[in-house]
Amino acid sequence: MDKAKEQRAKELLERINKERGFVMAWRRILCERDPDYMEMYHAMSNFVITKERAIPRKYKELILIALDAVTHARSVSIKAHVKNALNAGASEDEILEAFELCTLLSIHNFSDHLEELEEEFNAYKKPR
Repeated sequence: MDKAKEQRAKELLERINKERGFVMAWRRILCERDPDYMEMYHAMSNFVITKERAIPRKYKELILIALDAVTHARSVSIKAHVKNALNAGASEDEILEAFELCTLLSIHNFSDHLEELEEEFNAYKKPR
């Protein structure tokens, strides 16, 4: 990779981490291989998730938590959305209720991610 592309990928990864709270491996790979595509994807993702529109950020994060749990997403994604929801003002009870909705579709996906939920609740309570 040329130096300019490498620098652009590094800066984009830093921005994604700052804006989303996490960087999954596939985003890192796309940043390194096709930063133009990743830039476009990240802009679209930010527009949908972080731009204040009809649905407040707190509720968007609750929806994403439920979707992640139902689709059996990776722990890093669920933890990031739990953290983002807490930072956006969601209560632990609201987050748990979003998770509980998943039992209607799959009790196993719900139970598989309860540990991550508890870890993020505890991490959020620690002094920063």
